[in-house]
Amino acid sequence: MIDHFIYDFDGTLSDSYPVFWRIFEELRARHGGVPNCSDDALRRRIKNAVIEGYRAIEWADGLTKEQFMQEFKALQEKHFADFETYPHTEELLRAVVESGKRNYIYTHSGKVVHKIMENMGIAQYFTFVLDASQGFPSKPAPDALLHLIERYHLDPKTCVMVGDRPIDVQAGEKAGMQSCFFDPDGFYPNTPATYHVDTLADIMKLI
Repeated sequence: MIDHFIYDFDGTLSDSYPVFWRIFEELRARHGGVPNCSDDALRRRIKNAVIEGYRAIEWADGLTKEQFMQEFKALQEKHFADFETYPHTEELLRAVVESGKRNYIYTHSGKVVHKIMENMGIAQYFTFVLDASQGFPSKPAPDALLHLIERYHLDPKTCVMVGDRPIDVQAGEKAGMQSCFFDPDGFYPNTPATYHVDTLADIMKLI
């Protein structure tokens, strides 16, 4: 029985990586960035963590990690309307709510995620959004999920953490939850999880 569906945002509900790639291209043009790997390898690093993408580039002007993150976040704000949902996102979220169950988000993105969700028309489906501005340790640390459990008096056995990276499902499992790995591009075929899905429509079976 699953009553509480907790989702990562970028790469899970939002097909964010095409926008992230355009932001990287804009920053590379601005700062003279040359990747030390292939485009495919760089895309994989960005998917794993934005900061890994930064580390895979030689920045001609010595762009620091702090400067990079500040500019990346500013461009994320600028391009907020370019983010799109994956197919079946709203269908899934609506079905969860209509069944009397609840949706939540746990993302490493900051407050911009609220603006993106409003623009997508999905903000009304969520009970709570955990974003980076709340200061919890990053995944796979379970601290943010443990906070959610305490705040809403959840039984972790009735919760599932849905995400597109191994750290998402690891965080859920460390918090005592079930895990659902969403891997539409087959990036991580051997990632252990309670459930594996290729489309968000597949999660409908868990409601």
